[in-house]
Amino acid sequence: MVPGYIAGAYAVTVDGHPVGFVRSREVVDQVLASLADQAAASAGVKVSVTSSVQVKRVRRPGGPLLEEEQLKGALQGRLSFAAEAWSVRVNGVSVVALPTEADARRVIEEIKAEYCRPGKGAVLVDVRFLQGVEVVPETVDIACLRTPEEAKRILMRGTDKLVTYTVKRGDSLWRIAQQHGLTVEDLRRANPAMAHTDILQVGQELSVVKAEPYVTVATVERLVQEVAIPCPVQVKFSQDRWPWEEVVEQAGKNGRKRITYEIVRQAGALVERRVVEEVVLEEPVTRVIVRGSRQVPALGTGKLYWPVEGGGHVTSGFGWRRRDWHPAIDIAAPPGTPVRAADTGMVTFAGWEGGYGRLIIVEHGNGMSTRYAHLSRIDVRPGDQVERGQVIGAVGSTGRATGPHLHFEVRVGGEARNPLQYYPSSAAR
Repeated sequence: MVPGYIAGAYAVTVDGHPVGFVRSREVVDQVLASLADQAAASAGVKVSVTSSVQVKRVRRPGGPLLEEEQLKGALQGRLSFAAEAWSVRVNGVSVVALPTEADARRVIEEIKAEYCRPGKGAVLVDVRFLQGVEVVPETVDIACLRTPEEAKRILMRGTDKLVTYTVKRGDSLWRIAQQHGLTVEDLRRANPAMAHTDILQVGQELSVVKAEPYVTVATVERLVQEVAIPCPVQVKFSQDRWPWEEVVEQAGKNGRKRITYEIVRQAGALVERRVVEEVVLEEPVTRVIVRGSRQVPALGTGKLYWPVEGGGHVTSGFGWRRRDWHPAIDIAAPPGTPVRAADTGMVTFAGWEGGYGRLIIVEHGNGMSTRYAHLSRIDVRPGDQVERGQVIGAVGSTGRATGPHLHFEVRVGGEARNPLQYYPSSAAR
């Protein structure tokens, strides 16, 4: 026994901070081993104490000697432990640590599996990270250990990145929040000036918190489709037939081809869709149409007869009306009022034509034609020769019409002319 020392008195410090006094070093060793076992059981891995624990003999203790349980309570929370774990590194930087290599690799595979659902009919051919991702052994503080669920969430959620958004016309807080996967309250918290107002100004800058994942999964899909090749159409003209006469000389048939696409996605979002192969399985067959080109002889007199019996009333003139160009005049009259040919000619069309409704087209020769639309009935057929003033149909409201009237057009060389220029006086009506 050294003179002046009390047997079994030792001061215990952790990282330079006093903890208390004990009777022997063995007590400290036993407590440290017990706490290490307790930490290892909690973390699921073997651990070691990383704190600097010093046990120094003293002459006289500055307080009561601690029993084993008392020392354990005093050291609880003061010690740091390290574990031999497995870290997931992204581009060389450790992001999360897990107890086992199997856990770390399972997290990586589960993140990939989140995006291993190809589109309809497609086959997944490649899945990879855009970043360099590796699993390495590493000694870490046990406080840094994560469960697989936590590690997966951290890697996919990443960090919050503050970006600036410039307000555009038509924007609202709700719309901006939706575009960035936020709530309106998230947006208000990032922009305290918007806490009590919804009013935005075009050009105003807002702070938007955007998640920036640590890892991004890129996938490549292959999609094979058979598509039709439209058959080409060839038109032949025959002077033996009238312009309204058309016959099919050869029935066409669509072809078939097989197209292979490569579809690239990042985090599930489409980045690129490219054709990597195209194979013709069946060539298309050309559809051949013979269309008449025989010229209608000059039958008209050039002096037009008013087309509505009884005169009617012009409700819309030729030219611009509000935003639309009107290539005709509209003549209102009771339904069923006879419509007469404006001049001698040949009927080249008589039937339904979209917004015109029931329509008659008469060719008068020398490039002139007249059109009579929205008819309630048609009294002629293509190929009929009509005389000036002959009844060819009746006023109606078929097609796109707001009421019973005759839509009357005059065309020369295919260009619409104002019909009223052919009627210099009311007597012509």
